[in-house]
Amino acid sequence: MRQWRSRTVGNGRGQDTVLLRLALCLGTAWLLACAEKDPSGDQVMVTAPVTGDAPTPGQEMEVAPGAATSEAQMGQAMPGQAMPGQAMPGQAMPGQAMPNQAVPGQATAGQASTAGAQAPDPGMGMAPNSEPPNNREGSDLPTQAPEMPSETPETEDPPANVDDEPMPSEGCTGGTVASGRTVESIEAAGRRREYVLRVPDSYDGSEPFKVLIDFHGGTYNGPRWDSRASNQFPDMAETEHFIYIAPTGLNQWWTTTEGADGADGQFMRSMIDRLKTTACVDTRRIYATGCSMGGDMSFYMACYHSDIIAAVYPMCGSAFFDLEQDCKPTRPISMTFVIGSRDSLNCWEPPRTSVGNPCATEVQSVFQRLNECPGEAMETHGGLCETNTGCAQGTEVSVCMVDATHTGIYNARDMDIYQETWKFLSRFHIR
Repeated sequence: MRQWRSRTVGNGRGQDTVLLRLALCLGTAWLLACAEKDPSGDQVMVTAPVTGDAPTPGQEMEVAPGAATSEAQMGQAMPGQAMPGQAMPGQAMPGQAMPNQAVPGQATAGQASTAGAQAPDPGMGMAPNSEPPNNREGSDLPTQAPEMPSETPETEDPPANVDDEPMPSEGCTGGTVASGRTVESIEAAGRRREYVLRVPDSYDGSEPFKVLIDFHGGTYNGPRWDSRASNQFPDMAETEHFIYIAPTGLNQWWTTTEGADGADGQFMRSMIDRLKTTACVDTRRIYATGCSMGGDMSFYMACYHSDIIAAVYPMCGSAFFDLEQDCKPTRPISMTFVIGSRDSLNCWEPPRTSVGNPCATEVQSVFQRLNECPGEAMETHGGLCETNTGCAQGTEVSVCMVDATHTGIYNARDMDIYQETWKFLSRFHIR
């Protein structure tokens, strides 16, 4: 579980000010007004996550929304005398304020109440089931202060000229693809490559469908990955209107260290180009996901081919290439990275495992920088994830740890991986 720290937000002690009102009554009587005390600002404890350890299974991380108020100070001394109903120069009548002064309960010009708010929650294998992880130990949450009203943080609005409508491919006017499952082949980089193409029965070519490319883990291939017992994507494709693709790596492996023009990069671009001409697809909404080496391949598509991939959701496998130095997408791109708490091949934070891939917090840091994310990540999905919203061009960055082994990521006990994958990806498009 993550470590937590507390910080106090508020405007400190209230200040006592005395308003002395002097008035002449019945010629000789003096009246002294009573002093009013301005209320002090409220204080609440705000718990903020510190990059560290993940929650234990079944435990939720809660963040109390924090706010602080600042009331205007009031008060003035009024020397001299005044006739009833009149004020001496430099004085104010009851219920009125001099310039730059405030009457009780009001703020002077240039002052205002301040309030902070926190957003609510918006979330194969290369080795057998792995035993307990890595570098995340638990600690108890601090006692929460009473919750204050919260607001969803503002996210960057898209530019006024952004068109969110689908962008139909050439295949929307004369495409030949029909519904069903086929194993396709194509020549790319001088090699014959294969991929499983699943077109749902709901597809009739009259509207552009989204596309989900699902990369297999090491030792698998496209047909085996597509037909794995836990795979829910083909059924989801019917109701969510997307075409599902499970490509096969060379010798059942992916090679992501050859740069954008590597064999697998050429394969992906050739495959997508063909799909655009043979099927009616939305070219703004093509997504990538995968586990283990398939996660590595998802990162590869985000870093080298962001012009054709709208968003990525890699799982249980980080990048094999130098993410810090070599990831240079042509635009901000949304990313969620998910690992299992019982996966010895992946890490939440350094030191890295024997595999040597970047840990989740390192991945997080790279994409926060690439997407120009403001502020710190906030807890989402009941404390399973750390999420940055409001990044450049409306993108998001999220890293999650769920209760699962390396090979059991799709059967995580505390997150519906399939639903969360599509829920995240389908919200984004190329602008």
